[in-house]
Amino acid sequence: MHNILCDLLTIGGLNTLLFYNPYAKLCFTSTITSYFRKTTYLDFDTTYTAYTKSNLIKNYIINDISLFTPNEGELESLITKIISNISNSSLLIIDSLNSFYNLYYKKIDIESLKGISTIQHTLSNFLMILLKLCQSLRIPILVTNMMRYRKKKEWITTPTNKRFLQNKSTVMLFVELLSQNMFFLDIITHPTLLPTTLILENNNINI
Repeated sequence: MHNILCDLLTIGGLNTLLFYNPYAKLCFTSTITSYFRKTTYLDFDTTYTAYTKSNLIKNYIINDISLFTPNEGELESLITKIISNISNSSLLIIDSLNSFYNLYYKKIDIESLKGISTIQHTLSNFLMILLKLCQSLRIPILVTNMMRYRKKKEWITTPTNKRFLQNKSTVMLFVELLSQNMFFLDIITHPTLLPTTLILENNNINI
């Protein structure tokens, strides 16, 4: 199991983690950071930040994880600092893409969704910049994305750029809880690993 997790995230494309349950996603991100020397963590949905502030993440060490939790209107001013941190990291986590839109909520009309395409374009450009940087630095980039509902047999995600993720993701994963102390990870697509389900212990959160 240890060897699989060490080789789980690849370099060259996005590693995408799909989830329904934010706590299940937290179980995975808090686990995977323990396999890397230093992580730059962009926390758009603030779940990881809330748990670290409550001292609930067992393996959280401030010198090992550079945590960014930008508020509305702050992302652009943090870009230089984020890039500098990535340059000294061995993993980048972007958590979660759905909450990226909250940073630009004043530019979106909720009823008509006017402005959503502009934000999607901003998100795609943002991801491409970070993906190119991570490729040049030879470090993996993990993005998380909440799945809203299921239609027939196809996973539907809103409002993130589904086509972009499909085109740029070399690894696609899905995480869900089995119990308070266990969660499972589906390896959906991977360049070297066959599709399979891993059963993992939730031993990085103090609950």
